[in-house]
Amino acid sequence: MLDRGVLREMCDGCGWSAREFRDFYLRGAAHLLAELKEAVAAAEHREIERIAHGWAGSTATAGVVGLVPALRRIEAAAREGRIEEDGLDEVESGLARVRAELDRWCEAATPGGLNSPAGGASPS
Repeated sequence: MLDRGVLREMCDGCGWSAREFRDFYLRGAAHLLAELKEAVAAAEHREIERIAHGWAGSTATAGVVGLVPALRRIEAAAREGRIEEDGLDEVESGLARVRAELDRWCEAATPGGLNSPAGGASPS
């Protein structure tokens, strides 16, 4: 679900701790999920496509790669005038897994930074 290398780079580049990133990402994801559900309920295909497209791109850039395939399916379906209900369910359940993985990542992070051996970096 997570690309920890990308997550470390993101945090290092922004000067964020793992917890700051987690909290920022999850707040934004909750907001986007609510918007996406609202657009699906209203069958607003263009809005569904816009939300899914933007969320997939920002999520991939942030290293939360596990949600991207479902978001891309939702986007493609909306572009074709369809609603991908299963994809929405997959995003929702995937987000719970992402939360759990981000929590584990934060637990592994140390005050020395994410690139320290105890901070979740892969051994060389």
